[in-house]
Amino acid sequence: MNEALTWLAQMDWTSLVLLIVGIIALWIVIKFLFQLAIKVFTCGCMAILLVVMVVVIWRFLVR
Repeated sequence: MNEALTWLAQMDWTSLVLLIVGIIALWIVIKFLFQLAIKVFTCGCMAILLVVMVVVIWRFLVR
């Protein structure tokens, strides 16, 4: 822990700002990717449900 604080204290302002901006950008990208994954998963589940419903209705009507 002490070594990390010493390393942080020795950084100049531009490196510190770039580190903070990089962490924020990484957070935004990860958040976006998780939201996209949830949307894709939800759309995939809805598509599968729709296909199952169509197959069941088709089987019911063909009888």
